[in-house]
Amino acid sequence: MNPKVDRLNEYCRRFGPGFRVLDDVRNVLVDFLAGLDRQLDLFESPEQRALSSLEALRVHDGSLYNRWSFSDNRKRRELSVPCEPLKVFIDDYLIPLIKRTKVHECCHGAEPGWSPRRSLEDHLPCYSVLSFDLKSAFNNFTIAEVFDFYYSLDLEGLEEDEKIAVAGFLSMISSSLVDGRRVLPTGASHSPLLFNRGLLELDDELYEGCSRKGFNYTRWLDDITISSQGKVCIEELLGAVELTERYFPVAPNKIFFQKADEPIYLLGHVIYLGRVCKNSRTERDAHKVKPLDYDEWFGDRGYEGWE
Repeated sequence: MNPKVDRLNEYCRRFGPGFRVLDDVRNVLVDFLAGLDRQLDLFESPEQRALSSLEALRVHDGSLYNRWSFSDNRKRRELSVPCEPLKVFIDDYLIPLIKRTKVHECCHGAEPGWSPRRSLEDHLPCYSVLSFDLKSAFNNFTIAEVFDFYYSLDLEGLEEDEKIAVAGFLSMISSSLVDGRRVLPTGASHSPLLFNRGLLELDDELYEGCSRKGFNYTRWLDDITISSQGKVCIEELLGAVELTERYFPVAPNKIFFQKADEPIYLLGHVIYLGRVCKNSRTERDAHKVKPLDYDEWFGDRGYEGWE
């Protein structure tokens, strides 16, 4: 039995995927959202503004997310962009609520004050670097994880059924339907912030493991980087991939081990001679080492585990 899935199922059983929750717990939601609102308005109280926001979502004609796709040089990308009433609701309520939750100090992507270059500079000086990607990051962060994030917040003053209703409503509007599953929408401003905080436990585990071994750790959304100042064999680092897979799938074709004997390519930049510089995709494709063979390295565990 999975408690977070059970609670989500209870919400769906009572209210369904739409806005019927507003008929039963409108006052709870209005009071909760009004308590989050820190903007002053001379003409409308926080409670009135919260109610107006909810009604704007209810009466919106059509999907809350507009779907569109485009192709870059490598692959086709699917975006889910919030409709205008939902975008306002996200900016006014969801993002302030999400930002109340702790993000790990080593999680940098989409967080204020960080850039890929500054994040990589946290690894200097470095010699050995393991980097890998989380697989289909937002598409694998399902509504169950979104619901668990909201339910786990400090929702003061709410009874159990009210917590389920609030968490369920927020998780429904925070997720979009992609290939028959409700997941974090790619193209919405709240998604990277929620994703970062939803993986806090993984960040804690990897950071603690790296600290014990004298390595440096950072995460840029779905890109994980672990480095050592000195020479280490690859077997000392690969346990981090196994540990990560306990929490989230890893892209098997995007695991790299690089050494400072040659330029190190990470996050659209190159580390060379102790400096981080921007580089082109053409240069990266021509010179970056090939990814590890997943089956060869992980088929028969021949590396040190990060227990």
